Amino acid sequence: MNSYPFRNVIQPLQRRLDFQNWQDYPQFASNQSLGRVALIATILGLLWGVHAVLSVQCIWGYVMYGSNSLMLWQWSSYMLCLTTFHLLEFFVTAIYNHPSALSADSFLVNHSAAYTAAALTSWTEFALHPILPWSNHFSVSCVGLILLGIGQILRSLAMKTAASSFHHMIQIQPHHTLVTTGIYKYFRHGSYAGFYYWCCGTQLLLGNYLHTIAFAIVCWSFFSKRIPYEEELLCREYPHEYPNYCAKTWIGIPFIRSFGLEKYHRKERESSLGKGNPAASSKANVTPKSN
Repeated sequence: MNSYPFRNVIQPLQRRLDFQNWQDYPQFASNQSLGRVALIATILGLLWGVHAVLSVQCIWGYVMYGSNSLMLWQWSSYMLCLTTFHLLEFFVTAIYNHPSALSADSFLVNHSAAYTAAALTSWTEFALHPILPWSNHFSVSCVGLILLGIGQILRSLAMKTAASSFHHMIQIQPHHTLVTTGIYKYFRHGSYAGFYYWCCGTQLLLGNYLHTIAFAIVCWSFFSKRIPYEEELLCREYPHEYPNYCAKTWIGIPFIRSFGLEKYHRKERESSLGKGNPAASSKANVTPKSN
């Protein structure tokens, strides 16, 4: 299947979200520029206000007059939650994280082309509700609203607790520490788990059954690779503390195993065997060259 026409839609939009070709405007030239922060915050704030009013009007109309505007309520509630998510990404970082971690990119509105494409296709499914063969249920949307609310709370608490040790990109800095308190006392990947449940909840709120399944699978696949990689890095950084910490906590996303942790223990065992056996040590030095 040729994806080029699809890229023709996504890539120009992504370039605008990344503020490409704004070099002639110094206040927008970099992700540290205040112009970018002000513009993104203004747009998100306006969208939040408009959809908050719409959501309240839908609820008021239903309570007072029995009017049924389910799709309008779903959309306005979704947009309210979406803008809240992006605003909180920035403000929680601003309040609790290191100043160097804060930029216009902290809003995550330019997360990735895949994120942008997922949003657009989910909006398309929502717009097609009137002609889809299955029913749109208010109860399902309520479940989605609860699920994304739990996800939002979990993610924001994780970002707050991790403070300057949290970053949107995997990295280990000198000021980073292993956080095992607060929400991390129970979930060692609270921010990932929160984002996972938030994503799935948004689609249930919209009544997007196809995208609920798709988001659950794609996000799970992404985190099933990212989490083991991150845990292997943390095992190397905290060789004694992190394995013990893992034994007492849950990843937070079902059916994801700590393959990175298992790989670390396997390497440690192989290293110990190699040190105790000269022949094994010799083989260990030769093996990587044959790969």
